[in-house]
Amino acid sequence: MALGWVVAFGTFVTKLVLEVIRQIALMPFTMTGRMTQTYFTPGVPWIAFVMLIFWCALEAAIFSYTLMPTVTELLADLVGGESTTRYTGPILYFFLLLLIMGSFACVQTLMDAVKKREWKFIVQMVAVELFVMFFEVMFLYRELIDALTPWIAQQTGMKVGLTVTLSLSAFGWIGIRGMTWFLFGQYGTPPMLAFISRKPMVDEGHARPANAVPAPPWWRQPVAELKQEIGWLHAKSEELVDYLVLPVLQIAAAALNFGMVLVASRQVFSLPFKDRSEVTQTWHILQTLHMQPAARKQATL
Repeated sequence: MALGWVVAFGTFVTKLVLEVIRQIALMPFTMTGRMTQTYFTPGVPWIAFVMLIFWCALEAAIFSYTLMPTVTELLADLVGGESTTRYTGPILYFFLLLLIMGSFACVQTLMDAVKKREWKFIVQMVAVELFVMFFEVMFLYRELIDALTPWIAQQTGMKVGLTVTLSLSAFGWIGIRGMTWFLFGQYGTPPMLAFISRKPMVDEGHARPANAVPAPPWWRQPVAELKQEIGWLHAKSEELVDYLVLPVLQIAAAALNFGMVLVASRQVFSLPFKDRSEVTQTWHILQTLHMQPAARKQATL
């Protein structure tokens, strides 16, 4: 039994180590296959979600760079000339990132209201979107257009005033928001809002397909083989014990039967034994032998 356990457990460890090595070697191909399967299966649009987050981060970085001199100068005037560049950059970037993400959220809310034809809510969201556009055009896109004004004046030869700057800023906001919205914004904004609110995405118009049955873990097969081998080992060890014990039990039972035949004219065990369990199955004969004297005494009384 000990030798069998050592061999079975050693085989199990070897199979497990080889399977781990195989899983590590095939991990790139497995991950590629799962990503491809997930991509072509309807579900959460992760590519659009990642592209939206990347675009928001990129736009926040651009506007932080263009607004940094103005904001630094304004804060320096407010605090009395002290340098605040070290703390201004991260705070400004985080603030602009939230504003840009909120801009996409406002567009998503407006589109949802249009789809549901909630006219009162549509009017409210149009007003909110106009305020959002005014804020971003005045404080974000205008700074970007001002940085490009010398190049525009040099190339076109026209004088760029405040009206032209604001018009270019408004057209830039509409164009950028429109392109990003139709490319990935309309698909990536719902997952972003669901992630922030910690609510599941529910599409009432389309039913989700049933999830496929997951594949069993790779370690279940070696464990099942180990259990099968241990079961076979125990069965064969029981047979070996029977082969070793049964001859001795046969002789002892025959001797006991010989003595009982001489004393009580009946035998205790039915020979030959084919299994060790047959030895315990014949103890009821001994119990009947002990009960007979008690029965005779009761009959005499």
